Amino acid sequence: MNTIPGVIVARPKRPLAVLICGKCVRKAGEGQAIRKAVKAALSDQATADRRPGKLVETKCLGLCPKRAVALAGGASLARGELLVVKRAADVPAAIEALTR
Repeated sequence: MNTIPGVIVARPKRPLAVLICGKCVRKAGEGQAIRKAVKAALSDQATADRRPGKLVETKCLGLCPKRAVALAGGASLARGELLVVKRAADVPAAIEALTR
């Protein structure tokens, strides 16, 4: 790995950060339920040696879906993808897609 003068590379102990659009959470009918389901799904992935992933609420991700919530993760952002979740029941599949 190349070093960059004045830049420190840190590796967090958490395996995954999931970005969730705060504007979507407020506007979507099931937004709060989706937010809670994402937190629960991230907690379910925790093991004895791995801490749970972190849910990070952001401002607008730029997609603005109707009656749905936009999610992103590091790998999905690298691919140029955002995920749109309409129901809390669909969150486990979305988290699985974010970890690929």
